Formats: sequence, C-alpha cells, structure tokens
Amino acid sequence: MPDYVWHSDPLTFWRDRILFTMCFIAVFIGPLALIPSVWLAYLEKLTHVVVLDLAAYGFVLFIFLGRRLSLKVRAWTAYLLLYTLGSTLLFVLGHLGAGYIWLFGASVMMASILGFGAAIWSLVLNGLTFVSVAGFAVYGAPEWAQPIENVLQKWVVMGVNFLLLNALVSLTTAFILDGLKKTIEKEQVVSNRLR
Repeated sequence: MPDYVWHSDPLTFWRDRILFTMCFIAVFIGPLALIPSVWLAYLEKLTHVVVLDLAAYGFVLFIFLGRRLSLKVRAWTAYLLLYTLGSTLLFVLGHLGAGYIWLFGASVMMASILGFGAAIWSLVLNGLTFVSVAGFAVYGAPEWAQPIENVLQKWVVMGVNFLLLNALVSLTTAFILDGLKKTIEKEQVVSNRLR
C-alpha cells in the first residue's frame, strides 16, 4: 500500500484497502469472466467489445500496480473505467449485455471509496445514461431493440428499477462510511482533548 495510507486516518486506510481488494479480485479472478466474454464477442464479430474488454483489463492492471498514485486518482480512474465499460455495453448490446451491472458496480465503488457526493454524481450519470440508451433504442433503432415491443416503456421501467436499487445500495454504503468518518473525526478530537 502507498506510504501516505499508513499515516492517514483509519477510514482512508480502509478505503484504499477496498480499492486494492477490488482490483486484486479483478486482476486474478476477472479472467474467469473476461475470457468467455472476449471469446463470445469474437465469435459474434463484435471486435469493439473485444477491444473494450481487453482495454478494461489493462486499466485494472494499471490501477492495481500504480499504487503510488493517490487514492482519488485511482478511484476516479476505476470509476471511469467501469462507467465507460457499462455505458458502451448498454449502447452496443442493450439489455442483452452486462452494461447495467458495470454501471451498478461503478456507483457502489464510488460510494465506498469517495463517499456520498461521488455516489450522487455517479447515480445522476447512470440515470442520464439510461435515458440516452432509451432514446437510442427508440430513435437509433439498434439491432438489439428491433424485436422488442414497447421498447421505450420497457427501458423506462428497467431504468427506474435499476436506479432505485442502485441508489439504495450506493447511498446506504455512502451514509455508513460518511457516518463512520465523522465518528472517527470526533473520536480524534476527544482523544486530543484528553491528551
């Protein structure tokens, strides 16, 4: 872990550990999802999905090995990676892909590492992404939306349900960790006064 983490508050220490654990799992267990995803995309001639998946794995390696960078830089890089992966998969594959899962993970990660404000921004961005994909499904007429009746209504229902569950998990996580941070800060003030 970076040197600054050992000298920072306990919550920063644990947030760095959370990011490290996420990256560790992605680097060493991620290939179990990466290999079949890349193979399927290759078989279906979705070379842009192959490139996107491999680039995402490369960025995870960068975040995992680049621990000298600050926690914020690594967290925002991880968030942008997850968001880009999720939103691109939504536009390319629609409901048939795992894009919404990556968007969900991005906002939960932001809540756990950067707190409530970052969680709100990621939820807003997820909402705008779902609105954009719904518009694309109706007016862009992608291949994945063709066989679906009432595509706009179904995307609205799916998007609202997704955002509700996403907000429940992300905001609850952020509230818990922000409350923990305030408790730690109060404890440090009391401890300093006692000394």
